[in-house]
Amino acid sequence: MVGTTLPMREGAELVGENGYRYLLVKALGQSNVWIAVDAATQEKIFIVKQPSDDDVGFGWPRFQHEMIMHELLKGIPTIRQQVDRIPPISSSDPPRIVLEILQSTLWDARRKRQFSDAELKGIMRSALLGLRDVHQRDLVYADLKMQNILLSGFEQEANDDETVVDRNITAKLGDLGIVMEPAKGLVQPIVYRAPEVYFRNEISPSADIWSWGLIYCQLLEAQASFNKYGLYDELLQGSQVQKERSLERAIAHDFGLDTLDYYDGCALPYHDRSHHEGRHWEHLKAKGVPEKEIEFLRWVLNPVPTDRPSAQDILECGWFTMDGDETGRIAESLKTRVDASRRKNMMQRKRSEPLLSSRSGQAPVRNTQAPLNMAASTALPSTPMPRPAAFQPMELQPAEPSESAQSSEFAQPSEFAQPSESAQPSESTQQPVTFEPMQFKSATAAPRDDIHKARPMTPRSSTERPAGTTFMNYGSFMS
Repeated sequence: MVGTTLPMREGAELVGENGYRYLLVKALGQSNVWIAVDAATQEKIFIVKQPSDDDVGFGWPRFQHEMIMHELLKGIPTIRQQVDRIPPISSSDPPRIVLEILQSTLWDARRKRQFSDAELKGIMRSALLGLRDVHQRDLVYADLKMQNILLSGFEQEANDDETVVDRNITAKLGDLGIVMEPAKGLVQPIVYRAPEVYFRNEISPSADIWSWGLIYCQLLEAQASFNKYGLYDELLQGSQVQKERSLERAIAHDFGLDTLDYYDGCALPYHDRSHHEGRHWEHLKAKGVPEKEIEFLRWVLNPVPTDRPSAQDILECGWFTMDGDETGRIAESLKTRVDASRRKNMMQRKRSEPLLSSRSGQAPVRNTQAPLNMAASTALPSTPMPRPAAFQPMELQPAEPSESAQSSEFAQPSEFAQPSESAQPSESTQQPVTFEPMQFKSATAAPRDDIHKARPMTPRSSTERPAGTTFMNYGSFMS
């Protein structure tokens, strides 16, 4: 039945594909996620999950997609594994999966106590390994947050003998519900959403690295000031739209997006001169985050996704060694790399600015309106439209109607000649005027290269895919 799932209930016994029986014990925060035990021994504990009530497509497509992701990512030690599936016993019965259980989430652990250096880096290294394996399959995790990093072995007291590699804590990526192929759309939790997703709707593996970097940053802040908000957490006030606008403004100003060619043509927030670029790094330093960690974060949180390091790059840079002197040398190397990248971007911007200023005596004005969610019939063209050229006099000549005249593109407003007083209709003339198509002929003008072209704004939408479908073709799994 579309849009309806049979609820699970305490004491119900479900039989998996492997013949094992699972006894439902209690709901785990959501009506579609339950804790279960092995019905035979009542010793082993599992998670049983079924489609949620808002999975309204035929055949529960979102849940089917999650099941496929578990099949594609089977056997990866840093991703929570599916251990069994419970097939439907009737046409109205939904599919269910049995997952391994871990003790808590990273969010729960963060609220208990401060992490040691070994714990923090060990957990974030495991999450990075999971992202690397997802990205190697040309997929994007798209939902990385503290609540989706699952932990086991996190004790009330830190183990001082623990190291990054040899540790007691196990960390795995959890929910695979919206793992997807690279696409256009709007995903990720608001506070961990990458700038290219906010302003260009580009979903790629680099967006996962941004989320990972924000989580790492917030855990470093918790080490320094346990009872204070993490970066951007204090902006999560008001409605969903208000939260998004607050985060957009903060990210755009902190990372100086208006100075980067990558975001040229995007609908960036109005520039607030009192909010200077790099203020967030000063905030972290004042909070007590070590300088070398800030340099590492500057490298990871590059606002240009094509310059942002990959998961493999971060793993290979040597940051997860516990040798303080070694990480200090790595931080100096990363600082040099970040500064060089920044200078390159600034030089590209400086080369393009004279071309812009030569067209007008005033500085160009950036469009600050939010992108429209347009239908396909009104979508902007896929190729950039040229900027209007400088004013040139036009000669108007009447011409006979023709197919070429009717199908020609409209000229830009600056290309029309100003009508003379003699061309205005006389007030005493009452006879109707017959319309005659006019053919515009431009006066001779010197050729000009249109070097700097505007980029059309990307429509803001959840995803550019037909409603009721998933990101993968899973028909073969539904037989």
